[in-house]
This record gives sequence, C-alpha cells and structure tokens, in this order.
Amino acid sequence: MMNKIHAYWEFPHAKNEEKDVVERSIRHIQTLENTRVGGSLVYFHHTSLDPWMIATKMIQHTKHHVPLIALQPYTMEPATAAMMIHSIYRLYGRKVDVNMITGGLPDDLEQMGNTLTKEERFARLIEYTTILRSLLTSNEPLTFQGQYYRYKELVLHAAIPEAYMPQVFVPLIVPSKASIQAIDHAADIAITLPKTFSHFQEHFIQPLASSSCQYAVKMKIIARPTEQEAFAIAEAHQLEELKLKRIARSILGQSTSLLEEEKAILYPSWGASLVMGSYDQVLSYLRKYVAAGVRHFVLPYLFTIEDTAHLEVIFSRLETELTNHSSPVLKTSIEASY
Repeated sequence: MMNKIHAYWEFPHAKNEEKDVVERSIRHIQTLENTRVGGSLVYFHHTSLDPWMIATKMIQHTKHHVPLIALQPYTMEPATAAMMIHSIYRLYGRKVDVNMITGGLPDDLEQMGNTLTKEERFARLIEYTTILRSLLTSNEPLTFQGQYYRYKELVLHAAIPEAYMPQVFVPLIVPSKASIQAIDHAADIAITLPKTFSHFQEHFIQPLASSSCQYAVKMKIIARPTEQEAFAIAEAHQLEELKLKRIARSILGQSTSLLEEEKAILYPSWGASLVMGSYDQVLSYLRKYVAAGVRHFVLPYLFTIEDTAHLEVIFSRLETELTNHSSPVLKTSIEASY
C-alpha cells in the first residue's frame, strides 16, 4: 500500500565483547511489537556478532517483528543465504528482509581479501540477488554461469511462499552508473542517508527517476509537542553526539544548501542526520520526503516506547494526508505520479 509508512529500528552495533547489548535490545524490540515499527535493521561488521544469529534470537522473542539483515556478499554464497532464509521460514514460520551491502571501509575489505572495485561489487550484487530470488521462488534445478557465481543443476528445495519472500534493500550513497544499474536489477527498496533535502534530491531522487523501486531513508528523528521539549530529550540522551552534530552542521552547512526550515531543525551528518523539533516542524519537513516517494524510515533514535509514540503522531498524520490528499505538497506529488 503506497499510502502506508513503514518504520524500522536500527539494532545497535553489538561487538563480540558486548553481548549484554543484545539482551537489552531484544527487550526493547518486544515493546515495539504492537507499534508501527515492524522490523529492525541488523548491522554487519566482521567484528560484530553474527547478524543471522541476532535475527534468529529476535524472531524467537517476538511474534511479528521482521529482521532486516545486513547481507555482505563476501560472507556467504547466495545459495547459503537462500537456505538460511528458507530455514527461518520452515523453523519459525517467519520472514526476514535483507539489506545488501556493496561497500565497506577499505581496510575491512582488504582484511577479508575482497579486492573487487566498486563497479565489480555492484555487478556481483546483481548476480547475487538474481540467484537468491531464483532459489527462493523455484525448486527447479538452477544453472547459472556468471562472472562471480557459477552453479550447475543446483537443487536446494529452498522455495518459500511469496508472502515470506524477503524485500531486498540496496543502499545508494554515491550515485554512479554501476550503482543505479544494481538498484534497477536488484532492489525492491533503495535506501539512503540524506544530509539535506537538496542533497537527497540531487543524489537519490534524480538518479532514480526512472526506477520502479520504493524509497527508504535512514535518519534520526526526535519529535515532541514543542521544540523545547525535543531539545531537552536530545540533550538528556546524547549530549556529546548533539555537540558533534552541531559541529557537523557548521561544516556541512558551508558546502550544502540548507532550506530555511532546515536551519532550525536539521543537524546534517556524514552518517544519519538528525531531525529534531516540534510535531509541526518535523511533520512539515518529513512531508517533503514523503511527497518525493519515501515510504520507509530506518530510525536509530528510538530509546523508549514513548519515543515511538511521539513519532506515531507524525507518521499517522502523514498517512492521513496521503489517503485524503489533504496536504498541498503531497497532493501535487500524487497527481504528478499519474
């Protein structure tokens, strides 16, 4: 449903020596069960706890929550990933989504012996998702002769019902011919980390103008009835990060074009930017993203169930506007899509 807005939490990066992070996070996810937050992005790094194991634990302790698993192709063959997804369906009757990773820090890639260029990694991603979908939709023998993967009459019996098919997220941070081609071939949902709205338009919306995929953004959002309440929450939770984001806004503001309303509520970042303000301020700003086609939000800042309740005020109003075409901005966007 194009009028529905989906939200995901970002599961904290759990390093090998920080196992208590998982227990605390699972308890938090359980409080999200009956909210709009229907899933959680599970981070990948080779120093982190395995995302598939975390996803399994998440499923064991919830009824409906959908893990969005970061899947790095160099960690497992597509046939292995297909069997993992099939096994989760057979054992638990649950689905997972996957967030395909194409990049990584140069040192990390070198440590893992992954010497492919960016263009080659995007080409590998296309092959990977093609094989993954083939194995999950059919039990017929698979023969595939690609540049990166080759299978001959492979029989896995890993097919699952359509309702349990994973949605494939593909990040787009720096648009290129190879990245756009990968999204066109592989993505159900393209996701990005917008610095500002103009940056989002130039580096995401315009390059994907001819794509048929859905859009997602990852951003930190703090919304309260008043701007003063939002700032108080931010300072109570992340005082040091707020200081860093103020520095980042000063630096990035010199090289990017900030809208007038962004000067009041946006803290751009090289990672996930922070949007912070009153209900009306945040609603007005997010309306631009929804008008551009965004229907999925990945939200690192969900500390308590109270935070989720405040965001529900924003998202429910946006959904109402989408359904009723009651916002001039959204109405113009909807009419332009026909």
